[in-house]
Amino acid sequence: MKLTVVSLVCIFVVFAFAGVQPFSDYKDEAVGKINSFISTQREQAERRAAETRAKEIERLDNLGFSDPSSIVDELATNRELRIGIEVLEKVNAIRTERGSPELQWDSELYEYSLAHAKDMAAQKGLFHSSMYEPFAENAWGGEGSKSWTAQTIVDSWMSSSMHRTWLLCPNLRHVAVGIAYSTNGMYAAWTFWRSETSPSDWWYVYTPDDPPAWWY
Repeated sequence: MKLTVVSLVCIFVVFAFAGVQPFSDYKDEAVGKINSFISTQREQAERRAAETRAKEIERLDNLGFSDPSSIVDELATNRELRIGIEVLEKVNAIRTERGSPELQWDSELYEYSLAHAKDMAAQKGLFHSSMYEPFAENAWGGEGSKSWTAQTIVDSWMSSSMHRTWLLCPNLRHVAVGIAYSTNGMYAAWTFWRSETSPSDWWYVYTPDDPPAWWY
């Protein structure tokens, strides 16, 4: 039975491509439908890709990126930047729940934060920038893996009184997050401008047992 079916199909194909009617017309109709289906699927895929890209551009524009279109392209291969942006978005979600203004990504701060994260990765340890720099940062290190998530980094900073301060501080407006890898793990730096802080924001230096109301 199978051999008979295969034989009939082969005969149909031979006749169709030999121009024998009506097999040739059936072939042309089938090929036309197949081409139309493929074309429709391609157009739908291109439309979905364009819509996704537009949403990504809008998302990055809302975060303060000056050239979100190029950043979308970079995110395709830059995992470190993707994690850094995700950290910012998660912190903004927390701030929104508390009624604090959302933070914007600062490209100049990103250069500092990425350099700091890379320095920590190279030295395989945590440290801070000089207090005489115009910026300061939260530092984070995760040993033993290069697969730590943005949520892990945010949770770690939120559980530390000093680091929590610089995620929630209502006076901050601009930040950036640098991510780097070393042979022993992963490092992150959350960098902000000192000029956007007030003396009372540094409460843990002066009144370590009395955090401000917005800290809780």
